[in-house]
Amino acid sequence: MNGKAKEVKHKWIFLAAVTAFGFIADIATKYLAVTRLEERRPVNVLGEYLQWVLVYNTGAVFGTKPPGFFSWMNPSVFLSIFMLFAISFLIVYYKSLKKDEVLMHVGLALVLPGAFGNLFDRLFYGERGVVDFIRMGFPPDSYWFIYNVADIFVTAGVTAMLINFIMEAVRKKPTAEAGAAEAAAEPAPESDNVKKETDAETAG
Repeated sequence: MNGKAKEVKHKWIFLAAVTAFGFIADIATKYLAVTRLEERRPVNVLGEYLQWVLVYNTGAVFGTKPPGFFSWMNPSVFLSIFMLFAISFLIVYYKSLKKDEVLMHVGLALVLPGAFGNLFDRLFYGERGVVDFIRMGFPPDSYWFIYNVADIFVTAGVTAMLINFIMEAVRKKPTAEAGAAEAAAEPAPESDNVKKETDAETAG
């Protein structure tokens, strides 16, 4: 240990590598799901607790739908536009990160390949929808939303960023409390009247 804080070196190479790996993993697994699975026919992996189930999702992450006030717009078009803005914002935010904000670098780098993977499906297979094929839960009816590898990357990235925010809040709290304690311990300055009375008594 040399006492130096951990830093992300070559942040753009790191981002490109994680994004490329995640994007390729997502596209490859979706291709295998489409070519090897029958739509809506479960294949047990760990009994009925983990299954491959091919579905085509025209909603957002985990099958959620766009807000009702955008009901006039095709969901794939709405979500594609939204994701393009989100990706642009994430890249700009990533650029602003300091080198020692390691967990934020990791979180954003994980979110991007997930966003690119699902955006790819929406742009090139808009009518079909995004390929989802992973189902987990407890049979017969207690299952989570069916998802894909891109969703895993997004969830992992968001989790990393939330952990970072919590750690930052915990780290700053003792500093704020120490500052408040120091301020309370400092003697209050004497008012001019009190000072004059003190001087007069001393002179008398």
